Amino acid sequence: MNKQFNQVIIVGVGLIGSSLGRDLIKRKLAHNVVGVGRNPNNLKVALHQEAINQMIKLSDINNLRACITSETELIILATPVETIKSYLKSLQGISKQVIVMDVGSTKGTLVREAERLGINFVAAHPIAGTEKGGAAGGQLNLFQDKKCLLVPTSKQCQSSWKRVAQLWRDLGSAVIPMKAEAHDRILGAVSHLPHAAAYSLVLAISQIISVEDEARFALGGLRDTVRIAASPPEVWTDIFLENRRHVGRSLKAYIHFLNQLEQLIETKNRLGLAKFLKKAQSIRLKLS
Repeated sequence: MNKQFNQVIIVGVGLIGSSLGRDLIKRKLAHNVVGVGRNPNNLKVALHQEAINQMIKLSDINNLRACITSETELIILATPVETIKSYLKSLQGISKQVIVMDVGSTKGTLVREAERLGINFVAAHPIAGTEKGGAAGGQLNLFQDKKCLLVPTSKQCQSSWKRVAQLWRDLGSAVIPMKAEAHDRILGAVSHLPHAAAYSLVLAISQIISVEDEARFALGGLRDTVRIAASPPEVWTDIFLENRRHVGRSLKAYIHFLNQLEQLIETKNRLGLAKFLKKAQSIRLKLS
């Protein structure tokens, strides 16, 4: 079991932040969990759900430093990616005894920024979550039997890496080290592209039938496919733009196969269509 953190500050108590807080408190992995954010109502929900022990409303990103005390050992940045970069800038020069960890879905820009600022930073990406947002979406044991990707940085303290890795193991996750470039390339395909496809599919269907008919006649397959299009737009705006190079490549590949599928259907190429679908099915079955 990991040595208990004395004080943990969670900046952004949305789905991931509040789930982390609930587990930290429930599993006694932190003596005190402080929730920091701009929305007092969301912070109150987190407090009520025992995701945090105390709350601090933050009106200015630059005021985050004022929340840090001699008891603070870990700061978790659980906001949208663009905001994480702003928080990193505000933390330049803080004690190397304080570990700063993010839980964002892109890593390249954040790692480079943390290295430039000389922050004791551990980049983490728990592969867990739902389409729900806010503290109300937080869940106990969300990270149990999940994976957490940890990205090394050149300015990283090795003891901090080990401590954070053990923390995720204590939360029930399997820790997988991964370089930032590989992370963004792989997640751009397996996570970011499916979200882009889901958002686009909802819009495409709405151009063909009314939203009312879409809601009335939507079958389980459609609901499953577009579930993630209910994810918070502000989060995914940042992810798409921050990882635009890899998301762009993934979208080009997706569009290529959509065009190929359209051509096979338009030309009534039964043999080619069956081969196309069979190949996709074969790959999908290997994912099970």
